Amino acid sequence: MNLVLSSQLGVTVQLGMFDAIKDMFFVNPVFLFGIIVICMMVMIIYKKNGIMPKVKTVILLLLFYYYLCVMLTNIVGIPCISEYIRMARLKVGIFNPHINLMPFIDGLSLGFLMNIILFIPLVFYVHLSLKKINI
Repeated sequence: MNLVLSSQLGVTVQLGMFDAIKDMFFVNPVFLFGIIVICMMVMIIYKKNGIMPKVKTVILLLLFYYYLCVMLTNIVGIPCISEYIRMARLKVGIFNPHINLMPFIDGLSLGFLMNIILFIPLVFYVHLSLKKINI
């Protein structure tokens, strides 16, 4: 029953727009462990001070964690352990930097604009957290 015709071997199916967006925002279940660790750390830190965290603080922490998970796995492309093992078997270098010694030589490229958009949520989070510390 597992018969594959030779004409079917080269066929690839492209995802639709909504499927691609849904797949991008799906976080690996391993990252749920991080949510538990963050909640435990928040409780330990706030328990030392004798106060309970505000719901807004916990929600912002969890949203920032979700943002980092999506950004680092789907957008930036931080490799997982299986990717490192694959690179080691192929004897390919793990760190291949592309260092641009003359910044802005291309003008305002798409990569430059995407880096700005990528870090906007980080700026808002740091601003909100530093406002509470009064630095």
